[in-house]
Amino acid sequence: MAKIWPSLTVANKLEEGSLSRDPAVEKAYVDDPLVHDKISAGIFKEVTQAGPWAISHAQELKVPTLVMHGDKDPVIDFKGSEEFAKNAGETATFHPWPNLRHEPHNEPEQQQVIDRMILFCDQILQQ
Repeated sequence: MAKIWPSLTVANKLEEGSLSRDPAVEKAYVDDPLVHDKISAGIFKEVTQAGPWAISHAQELKVPTLVMHGDKDPVIDFKGSEEFAKNAGETATFHPWPNLRHEPHNEPEQQQVIDRMILFCDQILQQ
């Protein structure tokens, strides 16, 4: 469909609780008038091609990168982030977040996630 009708939209079927274990985050997402449950055929095609491309080209990464991923993310494949970071070598730092979902920065452990980002930035600036 991406070639024939790239703007065709269908429901993304994102299940409640996919983003965060925090009910307030889920409620804010559902109540936000700018949020919708659609994905176009064109975007779906691009996203599903971009992931494997990024993994296979990760060794070309030149900028120090922090890759963080909740290991209970039902939206994006945790193993893909892990593989990307592995393929990037020393340029990428992989930080898995046990039991966190798609938006680690919106989980109850939010402060730990933010602290990890700040630590990474501090380490890069000291190099």
